[in-house]
Amino acid sequence: MLIELRAKNCFSFSDEIRFSTKADMRNKKFSSNVHTENNFNILKTVGIYGPNNAGKTCLVKCIRSAKNILLNQRPRIMSNIFQESAICQLGITFLEEGREFSYDFGQSLLPGLILST
Repeated sequence: MLIELRAKNCFSFSDEIRFSTKADMRNKKFSSNVHTENNFNILKTVGIYGPNNAGKTCLVKCIRSAKNILLNQRPRIMSNIFQESAICQLGITFLEEGREFSYDFGQSLLPGLILST
């Protein structure tokens, strides 16, 4: 289950964004929409809404790109064309079989530039 996605300089996002599915348990009104596993409270469903050109599609593209990287498939990633940096940074945190995994990675879109971790 997805816990959090982080993106910086990807698609239309220049500053770092965080998309979190962590549940705020102060409000018990929607507790039926919360999955609890190993002390994590994660929303079962989330909605993405906003005005046109706000980044909804870019957020979905970031999620898809992170998934493709983790599955060793070719990501269709693009850095923000309005930034000087050609390095797109993605991070993802998720639960799998009760264990938390977190990965952060960057991809240079300039030929010949190698990133180190």
